[in-house]
Amino acid sequence: MTVEQPEVGGPTDHPETPDGIGDPARPPRRAVIEGWIHWCVAAWRPILLTALVLGALVIVGSMYSYQYRPDQQVGDVAAQQAVRAAIDGTVAMLSYSPETLDRDFARAKLHLTGDLLAYYTKFTEQIVARRPRGSKSRPPPK
Repeated sequence: MTVEQPEVGGPTDHPETPDGIGDPARPPRRAVIEGWIHWCVAAWRPILLTALVLGALVIVGSMYSYQYRPDQQVGDVAAQQAVRAAIDGTVAMLSYSPETLDRDFARAKLHLTGDLLAYYTKFTEQIVARRPRGSKSRPPPK
């Protein structure tokens, strides 16, 4: 009496099992791979859309992290210099005396730019240094 061995490569051969005998309830690996390929080909539009959305999110996140975060662009020294310039400009704007108005206003204008400079110039000429009409000198201090 001889025991017959199944042929290698026959219908019952499943190389993914260690003993060469496959689980009849589990499909062969090739069928699983072919099923995934068939599903991917059938659903390529949602897969592509998902990949594009994820790619856009990665790009936006990296741009935010590396380009638009102001706390990474300003060091401690630059922040201290900005605070010092703001203090100096504020003191210059608010410190003037009747004897040296023109010089004080000119010094304050060195610290200003843009709309604030235009407003400060108009304010100092029309309100603070108001001169009587027809007079070239300033009114006497009170």
